[in-house]
Amino acid sequence: MNQTTRTVLFVLGVLLGAQSIAMLAPALVDWRNDGGAASAFMGAALFGLIIGGILTLMGRGGDKSLSARGAIILTGGSWAVLAVFAVPRLDDPPVSN
Repeated sequence: MNQTTRTVLFVLGVLLGAQSIAMLAPALVDWRNDGGAASAFMGAALFGLIIGGILTLMGRGGDKSLSARGAIILTGGSWAVLAVFAVPRLDDPPVSN
């Protein structure tokens, strides 16, 4: 695996991990207010942390260099990865208050 690929994987993993940690805030608010969707947020955060950790571990080591091609791949990859993992699975029916 070349250095550009390692850098892209590392940065995508760190971004996904940061987004997953940020998902814990709405989970805690929902848990405190007994909204019922806290488990979906916690599950999505845990899944994102696992995948982000794997990506970070795959991209660790070596020099973190990034070519122009790598920057374009990183931009598109970050849009795709963060969009896919941004929405928790809310399979449960809506909760009416």
